[in-house]
Amino acid sequence: MNNLIITNLAKSDIREIRIYHNKHSKDYSKLLINKIKSSSHNLKQFPNIGSDCDFYRELPCGNYNILYVVEENNIYIIRVIHSSMNFNFY
Repeated sequence: MNNLIITNLAKSDIREIRIYHNKHSKDYSKLLINKIKSSSHNLKQFPNIGSDCDFYRELPCGNYNILYVVEENNIYIIRVIHSSMNFNFY
């Protein structure tokens, strides 16, 4: 079984997503955050389900992408960004 490690930056992304969507619909916000968490935990069993993007992997989750890196038995979620955003690794 793989270890799932959510970086502080990814935690901040999730917090910002929650805050943004709470302004419009708390029910949708809760549903979306639960979907992101569920998709993240699926990576523990299936770490290669996302697309390979050079230095990281990308897993779509609704209108968001979960960006992660697999190293040995660890899965590091590095960002959770809106699909319209460009992600720069550096």
